[in-house]
Amino acid sequence: MISIEGIKIRKDIEILRKKYGMSINEMAKEMKVNEATLRQFFLSGLIKHKKRITLSLKNYVKIREGLVRIQNSINDAEDYKGFDGSWVKNGKYLYD
Repeated sequence: MISIEGIKIRKDIEILRKKYGMSINEMAKEMKVNEATLRQFFLSGLIKHKKRITLSLKNYVKIREGLVRIQNSINDAEDYKGFDGSWVKNGKYLYD
């Protein structure tokens, strides 16, 4: 159910904001949804007296797919071993 999945999505967004410092704007671009849509959806879950917004199926799919892409990017970044010097030999750049 999209309304129940919305709870998980809001938690994922909160983690991306707090742990990784991502803005709603950055996330919306990666998810290919309007920033206002994502912001209103997210904020509606934080304000207790406000009615929670449920995503349309189209936006739900875009946001879920975007979260998967973001998660994969984070995993790649965390697995990255850093600069290994493979493009430098004898102090000279190999691609000059």
